[in-house]
Amino acid sequence: MSSMKVVGLMSLVMMLAAGTAQAATGMPLEPVRVSYAAPGTNGGITLKIAAASGGCTNASHFKLQVTQEPTRQVLRVIRTQQDFCERLDPQGTTVEITSTALSQGKPIYVENPLFVGMR
Repeated sequence: MSSMKVVGLMSLVMMLAAGTAQAATGMPLEPVRVSYAAPGTNGGITLKIAAASGGCTNASHFKLQVTQEPTRQVLRVIRTQQDFCERLDPQGTTVEITSTALSQGKPIYVENPLFVGMR
């Protein structure tokens, strides 16, 4: 098999794997950085989450999807509304969100890619 066919096949496999992960949520996961997690109100956990922003992003633009597993909690931060503002914010915006689906006592595994702001 020629190297061109192998590269093409590997690209297809990688695209299919990415497509499967994307299909589970309907959209690609937003890169985020969780910088803080502490007990919140009503027995939940409050998270500080940084994400890319055009200047209008707020906590209502995100929903948290939590899957409880025997030894950990899997967290997906899903952006539900795009930010079309045009202010450049290289460090992104940090929002606070409290989730009653998260519990104390088990590690939280964040599935989203890591958001790294520019300096």
